[in-house]
Amino acid sequence: MARTIDAGFEFTKMRVDRCPLNTGNTEDTTCDMSGWEREVQAILDAAFTETGQRKRENAVRIGENLGRAWAEKDGRARVQLNEFLDLVNV
Repeated sequence: MARTIDAGFEFTKMRVDRCPLNTGNTEDTTCDMSGWEREVQAILDAAFTETGQRKRENAVRIGENLGRAWAEKDGRARVQLNEFLDLVNV
């Protein structure tokens, strides 16, 4: 969500000691409580910037698009789900 659709922030220190996506990162990224607190605070700070506003707008737009896709009787989501279920004989 953070990278592909730009609708969220990514926590890396909370997942692993060293984020595998940052293989070129030489910074020590050990997981300790102070590291987690810094990361959470940085993301909270970013959430109230233009970047956070853009990500919220993207999330709303995605939600609206998903809602329309499921709301229409012949909406794309329903059609594709039915095609998949037919394919797997469910």
